[in-house]
Amino acid sequence: MSLALLEQFPEYTHSAADDLESVFWVLLWLCTHYQEGGEKVTNERSLEKYRTWQHMNLIAFRDKLGIISKGKAFNSVLEDFDPYYFPLRNVVTELRRLFFPYGSTDTTLRPIEQELYDRVINCLRVGVGV
Repeated sequence: MSLALLEQFPEYTHSAADDLESVFWVLLWLCTHYQEGGEKVTNERSLEKYRTWQHMNLIAFRDKLGIISKGKAFNSVLEDFDPYYFPLRNVVTELRRLFFPYGSTDTTLRPIEQELYDRVINCLRVGVGV
């Protein structure tokens, strides 16, 4: 779920950019929680820091914000990727730059929705070699 939606729910008006941002969060989740072949990662200790992401509240917002705004925290997430997903680290890093320019959650710094959509699609195509 997008940070803006988590922070301002229920007053926030959902947008297409929120759906695009969800691609980023789902990709992070999959790369840190699943292994090759779809098996769940068994190291519960390394997964504990992601536990709050399952909820729609300000704790999830705070935890996600910490990962986005701090380079070291984001790098630790990339290190948590299952080795099978290591090739996607560049894709996730680029998506982070698109959705959170300069480590900021200020949505006014993002490209307009159509441009954001085009950039996300291009990023994913390049990342998977299409």
